[in-house]
Amino acid sequence: MAGYEMTFLREGGIEAKAFREAVIKARDLLELEGGYSLQDIKAGGYGANELHGPGKNFSAAELRDGGNGYSARQLFDGGYTIQNLFEGQYTAHELRLYAFKARQLFDGGYSVAQMKEGGFLASQLRDDKFMAEQLREGGYLGKELTKAGYTVSELREGGYDASTLREESFL
Repeated sequence: MAGYEMTFLREGGIEAKAFREAVIKARDLLELEGGYSLQDIKAGGYGANELHGPGKNFSAAELRDGGNGYSARQLFDGGYTIQNLFEGQYTAHELRLYAFKARQLFDGGYSVAQMKEGGFLASQLRDDKFMAEQLREGGYLGKELTKAGYTVSELREGGYDASTLREESFL
């Protein structure tokens, strides 16, 4: 493909896969005027690891591209961090579906409330050593914590009081 303008090749119907086989960088294809889309790049077999790192600088948000881009798992496996995924607006629900742990999400910037919204059970947070107070602040009910194995003492230390628990039909 040497000697041809890349835009000429794109206009001629050459797919991104042909460039990958010729060791042409994804960034070059994406930066062409009238060039290839992220969907073309992905279909051409370029992995997330080829779009991340020194000199590449694609954010998780750019690679997400409204669902046509890379999944949270593909980006994580390609070298992106949970914090990058958080900044790229991947939801806690999406990450839960890819078997990420609650502690990973929390350490990457997700709140306990976002994890609750994302479908994490209180038992999953307990397994990852979250305190009852953190779950209370994130919107979990006392009865959810009891079902997860938290003790009455842990609930009390976490700020749950008897009247609130009674209201939840806990006692």
